[in-house]
Amino acid sequence: MTRQTFKANFLSVLVLLPFFIFYRPTQDDYNALSNLTTGGFWSLPRAYWNGAGGNLSEPVLLNLGVLGNNGFWLWVSGLVVLGGTTWLIRFSSVILFSWLFPTVELNDRAKSWIRLGSIVSFAGIFVPGMFLSFGFIGSATTHLWPVCFFIIGLWSLQRKETRIPVTIIVGFLAGNFNLTEGLFGLVVVLIFLSSSKMRKLIGNIKTARLWIFLVSIFSGVILIVAAPGLQNRLKDSQNQSEDSSLIIKFAKAFIYDFGDFFTHPIWILGLVLGVYLAWMYPEILKSISPDFVKALVLAQLGIIALTIVGSTFAYPAWHQTTGFYVFSLPLAIGIGILLSEKLKFLTESIVISILVAASLIIALLVVRDATNAVQRGLQWDKNLITNCQIIFGQNPEAQLVGAEVIYPPLGLGIEDVNTWPWMRDSYVTWIKGGGVCNK
Repeated sequence: MTRQTFKANFLSVLVLLPFFIFYRPTQDDYNALSNLTTGGFWSLPRAYWNGAGGNLSEPVLLNLGVLGNNGFWLWVSGLVVLGGTTWLIRFSSVILFSWLFPTVELNDRAKSWIRLGSIVSFAGIFVPGMFLSFGFIGSATTHLWPVCFFIIGLWSLQRKETRIPVTIIVGFLAGNFNLTEGLFGLVVVLIFLSSSKMRKLIGNIKTARLWIFLVSIFSGVILIVAAPGLQNRLKDSQNQSEDSSLIIKFAKAFIYDFGDFFTHPIWILGLVLGVYLAWMYPEILKSISPDFVKALVLAQLGIIALTIVGSTFAYPAWHQTTGFYVFSLPLAIGIGILLSEKLKFLTESIVISILVAASLIIALLVVRDATNAVQRGLQWDKNLITNCQIIFGQNPEAQLVGAEVIYPPLGLGIEDVNTWPWMRDSYVTWIKGGGVCNK
């Protein structure tokens, strides 16, 4: 292992460690806890099937961490999910870069820095972006995991040793974690099936394998559509929404999603880094695939557009954008490399200054999110004692204490039991039945 490889791997661990150590239940986690506590293993999948969207992959995955009914299971599940999230991001990002540079074999040093870059891609200016993937299970599994599974599934189709059952399982997971991301996978595979030129962008894949992958994704999507939970979730979202007009909800979703997307500084860093790399290593212009950069543009715009449409019929929320940032770094670097000749009017010192500034901003955002993860974890533990005293005290209907992370000026972030009644109800059910309080 070279010094550069060690440095990149060490920084990756350093960035993620606070989220792993101080992981605590968040928002939808309370619903999972209350269902498990009161109804056992299959209670949560039933709740999803009947009223929470119909996607069964997430609740079954969460329940795999069950160790008992004392609530400790969520920490185990949480760490498993966060570990899985980290692996999926690191793996899928390297795959995308291997398609971006099809004639180059990425060495360990390049892979290490790609993985680090993919992790910090989630850092946003106005939202606690790192929480999306490494502190909020519901967001990671619903919006990020299916995109990663889809990328890994496409990659596995290139490999002769990949067995059909693996293709079926990965395809189903890509389609069943969430409807929007499942539809994204369906559209992309249909494009590949209709165009041999597009298929060549990611290697030689047999048409029969793509059909199997398509049917697997379709099966996952159909299971969501067939579930009563999808219609019930849409009705609940519409009833709770302050806006009855689809036009207003579309406008809000458009602003939410594109606003969040363009306020993630990985865009600036990747773009300028691509320009710098092309200037320092001109041969990189021969190894990049311009057509794959165009495909990444379409993929990025496609998943944003589908998310906006889905949010319009449900509800706009900042935590629905997690799947965007798998594509951001390779796309930004690819665009920077292709535009490097047209940006020759910039001096090297200006480019380096922008690189340093963007890197510093991302570093500060990561430190901010990690610090808040630590503070929230400590506050959550302290609040648990107080809330137990309230729930089992003389005034159980009193206001509970929450551990929130809200970022100004837009007021977006992690909300808790002190803000939303449904979180409070689930939290109280878990507390009463989970044996987590020393009464």
